[in-house]
Amino acid sequence: MSNDPFASATAGAGSNDPFGQKPSEVKTSSFPTMEDLDKHLLVIQPTKLERVPDTFSKEPGAMRDRISADVTVINAEKPSESATHRDMYISQGALVGQLKGFIETRGMLLGTLRRFPARNSPDVTPITARTVNDPDSTDLLMQEWVQAGAKGNKPSFAWKLADFTNTEKDAALEWYRSKAGK
Repeated sequence: MSNDPFASATAGAGSNDPFGQKPSEVKTSSFPTMEDLDKHLLVIQPTKLERVPDTFSKEPGAMRDRISADVTVINAEKPSESATHRDMYISQGALVGQLKGFIETRGMLLGTLRRFPARNSPDVTPITARTVNDPDSTDLLMQEWVQAGAKGNKPSFAWKLADFTNTEKDAALEWYRSKAGK
């Protein structure tokens, strides 16, 4: 048997096939998206702030802040089994603003990730005309925009951590204590 990995295009798994995986089978990121984390209780410990090119800006050379952070998704049922994503990039402006002050102290921020109205969000939802002034109405705004055919620009919103409840804080403390001795 040949040790040449290029000897057969059908060499199969377990061989020295350097092309054993198709691009469609490769996971593009091990990190969750903000949409994946929406409405989850998070503990975020920012570790680094850096200036990076703003790929959404139309101005040449524009820069934006980006934070690297350890993000833990608290499992309310079994806090000791909560999942931590180390060195996750966070670029959402409002969330970066909430986290900046915790870098020097290596502090942590607890809260539930939610969509909040942005400065340029519509004042009311397109179908029910509900005032857009909190995370629930921002979620409704997004739902109604989709129901209306997702026409025009997607409504703006800001990702931020919402305040936690005492029950959520207890779950986070249980997670923290389970990690403290390790």
